[in-house]
Amino acid sequence: MRVLVVISEMPPIVSGVANCGSRLVDGLRARGHEVDVEAAPEIPRWIVGEFRFSGFVRRWGAVRKRLDKYDVINLHGPTPSLSDAFLALSQTVSPMRKPPIVYTHHSFIELDGLRGASAAYNKLHARLMRGADRVVVTSDSYREIVSAATGREPVVVPWGVDRERFAAEPRSERDPAGPLRILFVGQMRPYKGVENLIRAVAGSPQLALTLVGGGPMADQVESLIGELGATNVTYKGRVADEQLPPEYASHDVIALPSLTRAEAYGLVLLEGMAAGCVPLGSDLPGVRDVVDGTGIVVPPGDLEALRSSLLSLAADDTRRERLAEASAERTRALTWDSVVEGYERIFEQSVRVAHSRLAVAALSSSKTTPEAVLSRLTSRFGATRASLLMFGNGGLGADTPVPVSAWGPFGHAHFVDAPPLISSYVAESGEGVLLDSEHTPSDVRGLLRREDVASALAVPIRTPRGRLVLNLSIERGQTDRRFTPRDLREALRCVA
Repeated sequence: MRVLVVISEMPPIVSGVANCGSRLVDGLRARGHEVDVEAAPEIPRWIVGEFRFSGFVRRWGAVRKRLDKYDVINLHGPTPSLSDAFLALSQTVSPMRKPPIVYTHHSFIELDGLRGASAAYNKLHARLMRGADRVVVTSDSYREIVSAATGREPVVVPWGVDRERFAAEPRSERDPAGPLRILFVGQMRPYKGVENLIRAVAGSPQLALTLVGGGPMADQVESLIGELGATNVTYKGRVADEQLPPEYASHDVIALPSLTRAEAYGLVLLEGMAAGCVPLGSDLPGVRDVVDGTGIVVPPGDLEALRSSLLSLAADDTRRERLAEASAERTRALTWDSVVEGYERIFEQSVRVAHSRLAVAALSSSKTTPEAVLSRLTSRFGATRASLLMFGNGGLGADTPVPVSAWGPFGHAHFVDAPPLISSYVAESGEGVLLDSEHTPSDVRGLLRREDVASALAVPIRTPRGRLVLNLSIERGQTDRRFTPRDLREALRCVA
């Protein structure tokens, strides 16, 4: 399968935090798919404070020219001026030339101080999302939100974690007489709630906090620690990738006290959970789904709830150990392989649906499915069996056609894995063929290898995204009828 991934991810601020898009791309390539990437960092953009404006619109012309080379597009968003522009501009492409778009919706925009503008943008983006063939979200919370906003039911594929990497690090067990060891890993940005976490911990000897990560608020964080005299708070800044597993293993709690829906999931929570930490997160869509049942959820921005939750956990080792075990167990099913497999299934389903629409349109039929079209043609030509195969190029830039979808009595997998020789010949030559003992040209006679078939027709149908081959056959013993050159001419006119 040929996939174009359009993604907005920036390189991780905190070294080691999983880059979802990269993991998905690498996983798809490892499973034999051809994947190209259009990424925000590679597209000209303008940055003003926390705002990033993409120059994707100027790049659209080049992207549009190669859309029909792909079987499916996976677009990630929302990213103002990138994902919204792609969804809007893709509506200008003919449905016959456009591959299906699988849109991965990470979260809705929620900018502090711009709630009205954020709400208006989210409403617009929800309308644009309806133009995608499928929508994927990472949690049940976002499934409900997106369903209500768009009237469509998205598919849930949670992000994964390298459990083996984080679980393999030997844990440094807590000293019963020592403080509860809390870890924050992430960007130092306003929506992360780091200042609240520092204030909740400062002055409580039962608690000790370690902060890991860089970002625009790094200086403010260090200043706040000094102002509060928070000797139980340590700010380490960025750390190397190999240092993250030991950090998780030497702490009891992984905290993510974010303030807005700009926090959509919480991959660091999964990493900490895999290492045996108890997750503490804000009651936000996505974050609560990760934490639910295995950790602690607090209202966003509620400093007192944050402090009391941490102190309560510090005073109850039995509860902490139970939650840590449940958290580690939860991560067993959340692997990156399961993420890739989930996307692969969605891509395949989306491509099959798109191919079905294309096949019906190419046959100029009012029927709604290829199977219904085949039933009509079987009756029209007096055939006893009919099948339809769609061929695409073997790869980007390759010329040899390969089967990508099939409809007929033997099923999709059978035809795609082992297409009839005659179909492959017709797809490559572009010529219709009549096969029987009387009319078959000698150079193609050997293509009909089924002994139960007395006569067969195979005709090509050009489409903007490849070539279809219609196969009609008459089985021996079913009827005395045989196809004639007139039938071949009629079949070619029928699909012209």
